[in-house]
Amino acid sequence: MKRIKNLNYGLFLLFVFLISSAVAQERYEKTRSATDIAQQRTSYEVKQLKLDAKEAKSLGEVNLMYAQQMMALQRQAPTQNKKEEIQALKRSHSLKIKSLISSEKYQEYQALQKKQEQKANKKVKKNKLKNR
Repeated sequence: MKRIKNLNYGLFLLFVFLISSAVAQERYEKTRSATDIAQQRTSYEVKQLKLDAKEAKSLGEVNLMYAQQMMALQRQAPTQNKKEEIQALKRSHSLKIKSLISSEKYQEYQALQKKQEQKANKKVKKNKLKNR
């Protein structure tokens, strides 16, 4: 009987820990600055695309500008055109990157973007199912 009580207590503590860590992760994602986001994205893309220092610096500047604009869009009041504005911003970002890197690396970049988009879509679907 005491074992079952201890097991229940342990499961309860585990559940509380998991919930608190999930909430902490959500808060962290919301409080990250545009600079942090741009640096993380740039370092990942530089590593994946094997860019040189000059390309990395230019990519970092473009990613910072993109992150700042995206955060500004997200802070705005919800509008009908927000989705279209985000898509236009993404296209603009992609075109700027296309002008910075070679065509082979740009194709790799596009493949990387598709992979990340699919991963994000899976995460969104999973969260929707979880919230039902």
